[in-house]
Amino acid sequence: MIKNLKINESFNMKTLTVFLLFIMTTAIYVRADQLPQISILTNGNQLVELIPEPLDTFKEIPIRNTRDRINKRYQDPNFFRLLMLNLNHVKNNEWVRFKIKNGDIPVRISFLSIDQKTAESDRILISHGSIYLDSKKEIEANTRFFHYHENMNFMVAERVSSIHQISDTVKNLELVREAGYRIKIAYGTNWTMSELNLELDLTLENNKKISREITFDELINSFSSPLWVVAIRTSQID
Repeated sequence: MIKNLKINESFNMKTLTVFLLFIMTTAIYVRADQLPQISILTNGNQLVELIPEPLDTFKEIPIRNTRDRINKRYQDPNFFRLLMLNLNHVKNNEWVRFKIKNGDIPVRISFLSIDQKTAESDRILISHGSIYLDSKKEIEANTRFFHYHENMNFMVAERVSSIHQISDTVKNLELVREAGYRIKIAYGTNWTMSELNLELDLTLENNKKISREITFDELINSFSSPLWVVAIRTSQID
């Protein structure tokens, strides 16, 4: 486990290795007792509908089983929510306004995405940083949406006591982001299709490679005292 990391610390092979090993550790299970209010509006102030992802195809069995297992573990059917954003209401490369209103508990929210621009390009896991949000506070930000072949956006909220509390996983994700490393990702599962496996590959400047396989459960459990997880997939909806 890495202790007292500095954000401007030089990134090296040891840091990357420890980061990938760290996210395989066990977290403290905390029930999500407060959900956020999330809204997305276009430039024309039109609310973009977020709907529950149906997860009704054969290839989605692993993520559906993963969602159900995680929610059972945290004893809350809304702990891990998977939503879809209707791209029919959003043009490619359009700026939108993104709002999150927090509940009663101060949280640190980490933003991650899995992007695949075309069917032939690599699938990349990207960290977009984290923010502290006090109880009942609201944030608003402008962001662009692209009509990628695949795009999944994750928000992971951790219970915190102050703005200065930052978990080791968040620190390490920030180091990866600031160092500019690309984490290639591939999906897998076990023979019963009960788990969603993430195959992570990093290539360093010296062409050394680090490869690890973890489950989605292990990724979420690596965060400290998680309260809720929201995944938003962008998709064309007929």
